[in-house]
Amino acid sequence: MPIPEILDAVILKNGDFVNGKVLTKYFNLKTSYGEIKLKRKDVETIHMKGTQFTKDEILTMELNKFSGTLKEKIIEVKLKSGQKIEIEKNKIHTIMILTNRTSK
Repeated sequence: MPIPEILDAVILKNGDFVNGKVLTKYFNLKTSYGEIKLKRKDVETIHMKGTQFTKDEILTMELNKFSGTLKEKIIEVKLKSGQKIEIEKNKIHTIMILTNRTSK
């Protein structure tokens, strides 16, 4: 039995989710102490500001956590079918970049 392909997961605020590969290469976060530019390969999870979070939060693969405002307005995702879609940041609850766990 073949091993299923690992895909990233984008959970939307309405409860829907999208599986694919997040194509955004860098995430820029404005914090209270300056701006941080994180490479996609270093990011594990992003939680967007909303009912559970007062700020956008990024958790890195090394378990560092940064809070602030994510500057990207659109997140591009490539679906397993090859189709690319754009998702507005304000519609996203959480991004889990699971493909980073298998690429090391």
